[in-house]
Amino acid sequence: MLVTVEMHRHAIRSDDSMVIVGVLRDITERKRSEQRHYLLSR
Repeated sequence: MLVTVEMHRHAIRSDDSMVIVGVLRDITERKRSEQRHYLLSR
């Protein structure tokens, strides 16, 4: 099973160190919906 994801990263400086925050979001259903919309509008 393939899942389409959207990824965001952000580096945050905290005193004398760096923290990297990453967020992954499953956008599989959104992409399927966009594909259906595209096919129906042709």
